[in-house]
Amino acid sequence: MRKLFISITILLFCVALSGTGSAWKFNSHRDTVVKAFEFMESSHADYIQQWTANFLKYAGGSDIALKMGNKNGDTDNFYDTSIGGWWVGYRTHVGIFGFDTNFTSFWHFITMFRPGNYGNAYSGYSYKYSLEDGFWGLNGVIKSLLYNQDVRNSGNAGNNISYPTNGKGVKDAYKFRYQLSAGQKYYSTTSGGNYDDYQDIIFEPNSNASAYWYAKALEGRTPSNIGAAHLYYLGHVFHMVGDSNVTQHVWNTSDHNHVDYEGWVDDNRASLVNFARVKELVQEFKNAHGITSPDKLRNVTLQQITVFFATKAVNRPAPLYSKDYSVRVTNGAEEYNGSIAINVIVLEKYIYDLYLAESARKF
Repeated sequence: MRKLFISITILLFCVALSGTGSAWKFNSHRDTVVKAFEFMESSHADYIQQWTANFLKYAGGSDIALKMGNKNGDTDNFYDTSIGGWWVGYRTHVGIFGFDTNFTSFWHFITMFRPGNYGNAYSGYSYKYSLEDGFWGLNGVIKSLLYNQDVRNSGNAGNNISYPTNGKGVKDAYKFRYQLSAGQKYYSTTSGGNYDDYQDIIFEPNSNASAYWYAKALEGRTPSNIGAAHLYYLGHVFHMVGDSNVTQHVWNTSDHNHVDYEGWVDDNRASLVNFARVKELVQEFKNAHGITSPDKLRNVTLQQITVFFATKAVNRPAPLYSKDYSVRVTNGAEEYNGSIAINVIVLEKYIYDLYLAESARKF
């Protein structure tokens, strides 16, 4: 028998209190952008990275890092994903007693232990394949809350924070994979029926959402007409790729110390930053993809960038089960510096893509 909402008010409170699946908290997300700029302006950076930071500040203003960082943090406040049904109505979130849980966070995962379908290397969040935490665990609570409900494709992706011209409904936007030219835009072929019953839904991976926002940041732009309005879209890219550095987001769980771990990182983020490690991570990515000069960034997609760092995070399962200080220091440092490094890579690629003809851009 279908579980009814009115019988699980206490579960609503548990979900609302938890914050569902948001990854780094607002300040943590914001600071990964600020620190990426600080890195690119430091002696750890190479000439191209230093030039990138200078160019972006020229194009977007001296405070562009902070503004993009704010957009990064604000991405958790998107209310563009409506889940429900004719018998309960549709909602973008559940709020109770001043707490709130936002369904858009379900697009912020990439499940690295499960190969993807429909043209993606990996799938996104799915209750069906989430780590076991029992009926009273958060994954089970959310299933009970949303049982047999579907995702509606209404309103534009990014609603309430950014509202791109000719934006798409969330199911369309977050199926975006990459683009080779105006006439060569590639989407996953996920069927509409995939989103009919919450307990069976497999969300698109966050690499799709990052590609969508990257397209918005680059659409119609060249070095001579770039401006802050389009750079702000990169903030949403940073959020999605940053989430791929969080253990829980690549292990497909809203539970397993998810919120507690992110809170600990937020409280300790300043002490975790290590620019020497950021430099190593950037170089590791470039070595893995044969990028010996900036022009070769044209050959990588947002999915490939995301997967590289998510592969590292999936090999760090300890934060799922341990609150030990040494576990959090070791893993938190790697993952937070990974979030800074991935921003540096995206910024370098973006600047280079601005100088390419649209037909040569690949993301």
